Amino acid sequence: MGRMGNQMFQYACAKNLELQGGFVCSLDDISKLEYFELAPNERRKNRFKEKFFFHVAKRLYGMEVHNLQFEDMHGDFRAWLFGLKKPSMIWGYFQSESYFAQSAAQIRQYFSVKRQYQSGFTDFLQKHGLEPGSYAAVHIRRTDYKNFTVKGLEGDDFTLPDSFYDKGMELLQGQFGGKVVIASDDAGFCKERYGGNPSVIISDCDAITDFQLLSHAAALLISNSTYAWWAAWLNEKATHIYCPKYFLGFKEHKEVPVNIYPGHWTQIAV
Repeated sequence: MGRMGNQMFQYACAKNLELQGGFVCSLDDISKLEYFELAPNERRKNRFKEKFFFHVAKRLYGMEVHNLQFEDMHGDFRAWLFGLKKPSMIWGYFQSESYFAQSAAQIRQYFSVKRQYQSGFTDFLQKHGLEPGSYAAVHIRRTDYKNFTVKGLEGDDFTLPDSFYDKGMELLQGQFGGKVVIASDDAGFCKERYGGNPSVIISDCDAITDFQLLSHAAALLISNSTYAWWAAWLNEKATHIYCPKYFLGFKEHKEVPVNIYPGHWTQIAV
């Protein structure tokens, strides 16, 4: 369900339930995870488990349905998940490290980028004379957030103000002092706003190349995007990770989803 970042959270939560609780989990959609290694034979096993749930378990034991879409952004469902007793179909996002922290090492392995998707990243570094960990990076999300709604939050525009990125860029350049790579779903906007800065390199690459540029940076400024969140979480080189306070709830000054950030990330007021 959802785009790449959302599916990564759902997959991580499901694998933690399997690894720590002995559950058997399948996901209705892992198509956006094609770039990653995942667990051995995951795609074949996921299809088999999905058929088993719907054609065997459902007939023998019945199936409970729990629609938590957006609800789980406003609460902590960890104990509830581990307390499930019957076969269940769950719709939810589970966007917090707390849903898979016990299995963090395995999750990092599962989200290793496949070799065939690494060439764009290495080509970009070579073209611009960079090495992994030798630059800072920024993620800016704009396009779909201009017409986006979240249950429980007002408004339909969740793009962060330009002032947030300007403030974050100052922090990065003041503390890091090297090249800054900007990855965005709106490269045209970034070129217009930041293209005149000689320290800035604006990526016009595909999603998985941008993801690797973020996940190998020495310091990061991320948007309120789960895609960027995962690139930051998988980044083991970054000395500083800056993120927007309250994530999607920045207009109302309440954290949505709750517990979205690891404790060592630095939250910047929006």
